[in-house]
Formats: sequence, C-alpha cells, structure tokens
Amino acid sequence: LTLVDCVASDNGGGFYGSSGLHDFYGDQWVVRNTSAGLGGGLYVAGSTSSFAVVNTSVSDTSAGVGGGGFYFHESLHGVRLENVTVTHGSAAYGGAVNVNYDVSGFELIDCVLDSN
Repeated sequence: LTLVDCVASDNGGGFYGSSGLHDFYGDQWVVRNTSAGLGGGLYVAGSTSSFAVVNTSVSDTSAGVGGGGFYFHESLHGVRLENVTVTHGSAAYGGAVNVNYDVSGFELIDCVLDSN
C-alpha cells in the first residue's frame, strides 16, 4: 500500500479508519499527506479491539491540529506500532504520534521517530 500526496479537508490525510479495521502489514509507504484537522498520515478511531501497523514508513506528513504521522482516538485497545519509521511529521500536537481519549495498551516496538 502506498499513500502519496493525499489531502483531507478534515481528518486522515492519507487514511481515515474506524471500527473493525484490519492491520497494516508489509512494506507500506505514507508520504507527503496533509490533513487540516487530525492525522496527517493516518487517523484511526472507534471501538477496535486491536490494531497493528507493521513495517511502515511515514514521512513528510502534516496535520493542522494533532498527529502529524498518526492520530489514535476513542476506544482503541491493543494498538501496536512495530518497525515503523516516522520522519518529518508536523502538527500543533504530536508531530509523529498523538494518542488521545480512551486508548489503552499502546506499544512502540523497534520504531524510529525522527525530526518531528
């Protein structure tokens, strides 16, 4: 999966997902995506029992409010980022990652967060 040069007028510049999501596995690229609100790269929210992002590169993403690379929100349990690189993300809150309201079991495993 490659998400490049996407723009959202609200949330989720590259990807917006909620409830019942499938994990992101494999060589994923999220590059130069922008959201006016939350989650320049990915916005994930809503009643998901577990969610993983594995072997993914997120770069040059921006959000007007929070989560330049990733924004996680509302009833997420068991969120895991593994072998994820987030570089050059920008936002008012959380250039790389912003974790908000009711998110539990959040793990970063072998990740690189640089120049955010």
